[in-house]
Amino acid sequence: MRRLLATALLAVSAVGSGVAADDAANRFHSPTAGLAFVKPAHWVFASVAALQTNRDNIRLADAELERLMKERGTPPLAAAMRYPEPHPDLNPSFQIGLRPLGALEGKSAREILELLLPGFLLMADDVRIVRPAEELSISGLPAARAGLEYTLRTVDGGAFPTRSDMVIVVRGRFMFMVGSGRKPDDAVAAGEIEEILASLVIDP
Repeated sequence: MRRLLATALLAVSAVGSGVAADDAANRFHSPTAGLAFVKPAHWVFASVAALQTNRDNIRLADAELERLMKERGTPPLAAAMRYPEPHPDLNPSFQIGLRPLGALEGKSAREILELLLPGFLLMADDVRIVRPAEELSISGLPAARAGLEYTLRTVDGGAFPTRSDMVIVVRGRFMFMVGSGRKPDDAVAAGEIEEILASLVIDP
């Protein structure tokens, strides 16, 4: 279960089915899921084609985790990235998905995130936790956040130093899984991702 849950944050993602775009070009709104966020005007919402291409290009240190990600990974509710794909370098990205808690029901957001982190350590040989799991609140809901740094490798031999942040937001029997990626030293992208996260509104 740990590995399957982790895959939702591994792939660069796309707008999934059953959601509606708001009239404002930079705002994503899903009445069904009860969430909304606003991307920077120069970012783009990801496409299904970009999701599949990027997922297929990822090479993980753990072959079984890579197989699960590519065979069973499902697109999240929405994702945005700074540049249209294809992009020759690491593309700053933000994504959010929704999953039932299942066996994790009753655990705090921080406990859930701490259970997921070992799965993320299998992504690359040099993964290190740079921001341990800590509690926070998003839209008045219990949440937790952690950060990792590692080298993202691709099937064509590419290697990209990466900073990935994960946020878990618990609502009832479900959890929102928020992931973002950027270069570790990209302060501009870090600020833009923080702006998106700050704009996130989740219905209680």
